[in-house]
Formats: sequence, C-alpha cells, structure tokens
Amino acid sequence: MSPAIATWNLGWLMDKATHTRWIQACSATGWKTEKELKAEGAAFPQSLLGLPYCDVHNGIDFYRDECPSLIGDARHDRPTNADSPDRKCRVSPDLADWNQYERKLAALRETFAVADAKGVVLIALQEVSNEDAVRTILPEGWEVKTTASIPNTPRIAQHVGVAWKSTVDQPSGFRLLATLSDIGDRPLRPGLLFSWKVKGQDVDFLAVHLKASCRSVDIDLPKTTYEKESCPVLAEQVAQVERWIDAHYAKVSPVKEFVLLGDFNRTLLAEMATYPSPDPIRLGKTPVQKIKAMAPEWNDDIPKGSTIKVLPHKLNKDGGLIAGDIFCSRTRGIDHIIFNTSVGPLHANRKASHVMQQSSAANLINRSIINNLENI
Repeated sequence: MSPAIATWNLGWLMDKATHTRWIQACSATGWKTEKELKAEGAAFPQSLLGLPYCDVHNGIDFYRDECPSLIGDARHDRPTNADSPDRKCRVSPDLADWNQYERKLAALRETFAVADAKGVVLIALQEVSNEDAVRTILPEGWEVKTTASIPNTPRIAQHVGVAWKSTVDQPSGFRLLATLSDIGDRPLRPGLLFSWKVKGQDVDFLAVHLKASCRSVDIDLPKTTYEKESCPVLAEQVAQVERWIDAHYAKVSPVKEFVLLGDFNRTLLAEMATYPSPDPIRLGKTPVQKIKAMAPEWNDDIPKGSTIKVLPHKLNKDGGLIAGDIFCSRTRGIDHIIFNTSVGPLHANRKASHVMQQSSAANLINRSIINNLENI
C-alpha cells in the first residue's frame, strides 16, 4: 500500500480540560455570544479568551439564520435538546454534554483508524485546541504538533497542526507563518510551516486554515455583512501565501518542492475551472484590494514557473461532494491539497484525491481528504 497524506478539519476539537474550562466560562455568561453580550452593554470576559464561542457545538443548524430566534432562550440553557417548533433546527446533540462529546471523540477515533489502515501517514489538522486534544483520538504509534505549542502563537481557540505516523520520517523545522494571523482587528489562525522527506527529498509544507465567510463570491466584490468583514482579510491572506509560494521560485535553484494543504474556505476547484490557465498579465501583479480569486493568484506564473496543481475531489455518482455530515455536505469542497507543478517526483502519475466517506453516529465528525503520495 502506498503512503498517503490527508487534511482534516476536526470541528472545534477539545481535550477534557479545555472542554471543562469552556463550560465554566460560558456558563458564567449564560452561554451568550459575544454579539449578545455587546448588545447588553456587557464586556467580553477575559475567561473566554482562547476558548470556543459559547454557541459552538450547540447542535443547531448554523446555516439557518432564523434558528436562534425560533428556539429562543432555551438554547442558552445548555446542554439542551431544545429545538424549533418545526423540529428542523437541531441537527445533532448538544456537545456541552461531555457524554455526547465522547461520542464525537469515539467517531473521530474510528475515522482516524480507518485512515491509518488505508495507508495515511501524515494528516494536516484544523480546529484543534492543542496537542492533548489530538492525542485523545490518535491511533497508537502516531505523534502530533500544533501551533498551540509554538512560542509567540496568539491566544486563539482554533489551531492548525499535523499528525504523523512514527514509523515514517519525522517532520521537522516547525514554525509559524504568523503573517496569516496578524491581519484585522483580532488574531487569526497562523499557518504551520514544516519540512518532511518524500521519497528522500526535503519538501516544504504549509498547513493552513484561512479566513471563513468569503467562500464563493469574488473576493473583491463582497455582498453580505459577513463577506464585507471577511473578504478583505482573506485577500490579505491570499497575498501572504503567494509570497511564500513565490519565494520557492525567486531565489532558489533548483526549485524546491512544496505542499500547501488545509481548509482554505474557498471552492478552489471551481476557481481553477474559471481560470484554467496561468495568466501573468491579469494576475501577476494584482493589488490586494483587487484580488478576485484565490487559486488563480497562486497560479499566475509570476515568477516564471510558479504554477500550482489543486488536486481534484472524488464525487458521488450524482456529482456531489462525498462528506461525512450535514455541515460538510454543504462545503462544496473547501479542503484542498496543492502542489507546485514545475519539477520533482511528487508530480508523476497524478490521480484524483478523494474525500473520505466517514461513518459516525449523530453526524458528529468532519471532513478529510486523502491523497496518495506515490500515485498522485
């Protein structure tokens, strides 16, 4: 079996200690969100810094804006099974209940074991609180590193990381891409940089979880309130990642291989279908405020040779994305693995990536993409 890599958003993964602190801090505020506290004139409690929002894991359909008002104050009495009158707002149990949270962990362990059995040896991770949280679901013989344990990491609730099988070459040189975090009015998720040997060759890796809420619109033409807040921030992150990509071509000979992977919060395959060829004239020197799309900016062939390959997703027979739960089925493919396309052993005999079908109780787990390293 050939070795494989993956990327996996674990959906606000916490260890027991973090979960307990979260319960205590949110209980003290009546489980109210920062927006609700601000509307009441209350200050944001320092006890909530570095913890998930107080409406996280409540099991209510995030995509239905009317659900909080339909359920009313009962949603603040957590853990709760409260639902809307039409019984269509609750999509999973409330994970403020640790017994229910254990079900999530059990499902994640099951999925991790499947990935291990399929030959996956390295997985980029998103939305984890720390290494201890990841260790609760790791198969035997796996190790982990996250941005939470790297000096100068901002105090945030969601970190990125990487897990790897101890029988393969160890990743090394862990450090932050802090410029992804230092944007906007609050610290964002930094990137995780590391090096890993593939077929005996050192390859640069960058694991990311980029800004949400600017998924499908043109980045320079936001429409909704959330998009108008998020898209300019995402544009800055696009530029920072492009600087990292371009550095592999500007001064290095021969060009060094890289892998860029994670949750991009953009439908990059759709972007690449819209802009299928490198276009240095239109995209080579785009000002940040005029960035329209993410992947094409990185595929602009400026400097010469700086092009990328976004690995395709395997789809269901009906053309839909294979996904493990109700939330992920709506993502339309925002998790990606990207290679530079110019040189090297990683680019022979490419084949489609696939989103791993996940079996779990109560739709408690998230999405992962598995890619074969030798047959990609």
